[in-house]
Amino acid sequence: MPRDHQTATGAVWYEKVDTKQMRLRVAEDFWFYCSWTKGASKTVDCVALPAANGQLQLFPSTARDYFYETLGSSMRSSAASLSEDPLIVDFSRFYAVGRSIKITHEPEYSRCSIALSADLVAAGFGPSRGEDAVVFALGEIVEIWSLVQWQKWLREIAPKLNDLQQKVIESIKERSV
Repeated sequence: MPRDHQTATGAVWYEKVDTKQMRLRVAEDFWFYCSWTKGASKTVDCVALPAANGQLQLFPSTARDYFYETLGSSMRSSAASLSEDPLIVDFSRFYAVGRSIKITHEPEYSRCSIALSADLVAAGFGPSRGEDAVVFALGEIVEIWSLVQWQKWLREIAPKLNDLQQKVIESIKERSV
């Protein structure tokens, strides 16, 4: 049964980034709510990438590994050129910023620990040491926000909620056809 901060449309945890180590400790139910950690062993390797609103998005390492493998085999046969392959170059630049992090299930403490990347935080993405943070999970999506950025985003989206709700309902109807 979802806790009060969880719904069928996502889950949110409000936590503070550890001041000694760059990590967030969230309730154990996170492990079961995120689709790519369910059934995994105690630790999951993932990639943190910057996102449009200053938050971090986490992906399983397998997504990055697939991209590197595919791009690597392509680059071995033909080197990238900025004029010929701008999409590949843009995507490669973006992925180069990503950092490997770990999510650890700690059932003995009824929590999960998410290690954060000091590099990405120093670049302005995600919360820093001692800062209040928000973890959002929905299916395959996991995002880590600073609380200030989360509140700003909520204020920006709130006036558009009625229109957004109608678009979401239409999208759901189209998916179920």
